[in-house]
Amino acid sequence: MAKKDQNKAWNRFRRYPTPVNMIAFNKARSRARKIHRQRKRESWIKYASNITCSTSSKEVWNKIRKLSGKYSASPVSMLVSNGVSINTIPDIANTLAETFAKTSSCDNYTPTFQALKCREERVKLNFFSSNEESYNSPLILLELRAALHRSGNTAAEQIQTTINNFTKWAEQNGFVFSTEKTVCVVFSRKRVVFPNPELFIGRSLIKVVNEEFKFLDRIFDQSLRFHRHLKDRKIRSAMALKHPQSISKYSLRSRPNIRLYRALIRSKLDYGSVVYSSACKSLLKILDPVHHQALRLCLGAFRTSPVESFYAEAYEPPLDLRKKYLCLNYLMKIQSMKTNTACSYLFNFSLYDFNSQRSSLTYSQPFHFRIRDLINDLNLNIGKIALYKISEVPPWKVIYPKVDFTLSR
Repeated sequence: MAKKDQNKAWNRFRRYPTPVNMIAFNKARSRARKIHRQRKRESWIKYASNITCSTSSKEVWNKIRKLSGKYSASPVSMLVSNGVSINTIPDIANTLAETFAKTSSCDNYTPTFQALKCREERVKLNFFSSNEESYNSPLILLELRAALHRSGNTAAEQIQTTINNFTKWAEQNGFVFSTEKTVCVVFSRKRVVFPNPELFIGRSLIKVVNEEFKFLDRIFDQSLRFHRHLKDRKIRSAMALKHPQSISKYSLRSRPNIRLYRALIRSKLDYGSVVYSSACKSLLKILDPVHHQALRLCLGAFRTSPVESFYAEAYEPPLDLRKKYLCLNYLMKIQSMKTNTACSYLFNFSLYDFNSQRSSLTYSQPFHFRIRDLINDLNLNIGKIALYKISEVPPWKVIYPKVDFTLSR
């Protein structure tokens, strides 16, 4: 209605350009702009308020994709098999099942592996284990030093022998290691240039990376300083801030904004923080401006507001404390699983000489050193953590209680 009044006032002023008609047009345009902004604000608050604690994760991520402009309606399900279009759901399911069965068929195996498979499947398996086998015992520092002393300068040969064993095991069990995705990196902070080792998978030479490489969306550099990775995290988080920045002015002090921040931006900062938190403090601080800007937009605060007030009002800790919290979570998770290989190294502090190592770790400290200092500062008793036990009942047979949440909505 306000837009129609603006158009009418404009047409009247265009035909009869008098001062009275010009004032009437300016008033109609201002009123239309005011109503437009007000309706935008109300629409956003109504849309974001639908995200509550009882909203399913699927609905939340659908709303987030719509806000990011990445949402698209579900296309019409259709497959083309042998030049024939398949539209019905049962036929599509049968076609996919036939394709998966053909891909996973034993006909794809080599004759040598098929013979080995038939022979091994006749042997009955013993599923009982005490986890006290020799290959499950932890490797102590004395054994490692003795092995390195005996090997001398044949470290590359030992690695090549291990690769050959892995390759042989993969061929016997029907697996293949991709040579295109496999790289070799020599991690060192010394300025001495090490010769590139020549390692092979079969007859293919493994590519040697001298600068940086990406693994599970984490960028590792040769010196493990994570400078490139932190810059990449900052750029990605800043890009995710662009859309919330355009909508924050319509939803000042809205709690759903905090939920969107935790799902869109904080998740990017948290991913891999247990690994890259070993970087120096000056590098880790480059992520703080993104954290502060996101909280400022979510709360509608002024640029001159102190960041401590953001933490208190949004119930969000600083990134430094957040990283320590995630490290402690990882520590508790490993401690609850005694069969995990990392457990024997993370909690056996006698394997390392902290006094001799601390002087050389002036730039950053590995997880083992950082978690030890954190345990001592908080006086944690990590010996009283409940062990994780795998339930004998499969998840699909667990009977969950039915709870009615209608009163909480």
